[in-house]
Amino acid sequence: MKLYIRTDVNKHIGIGHLSRCSRIIKYFTKKSFTCEMFLDQPSSVDYFFLNKFNSVKINYLYNKKENFINQKEDARRFLSLTPTPGIVIIDDYRINFIWEKIIYFRHTKTVAIEDVNN
Repeated sequence: MKLYIRTDVNKHIGIGHLSRCSRIIKYFTKKSFTCEMFLDQPSSVDYFFLNKFNSVKINYLYNKKENFINQKEDARRFLSLTPTPGIVIIDDYRINFIWEKIIYFRHTKTVAIEDVNN
């Protein structure tokens, strides 16, 4: 089974995302899931995953000159990189039901992690 994690981690934000996602990856890889991480752009924080979880593939939705555009475009890019259905875990403040509604038709389940009360 596939597990896809969409999160936002860079040098300014995301240490909580990083910590949660690493625990999630550890749990699901023990259950024989194939895990893939989806980030905006390459950053120095990514090396944490490469060193700690060498079995996790890291995908980037934007090149170094691009930034997050909007939820619809982000979901479109995510879908283009996830042709196989799987479970999607979202740990990103910018993403809400708009994004989830777009990817829902392809993936088995979506789980959103939120640490704010909105």
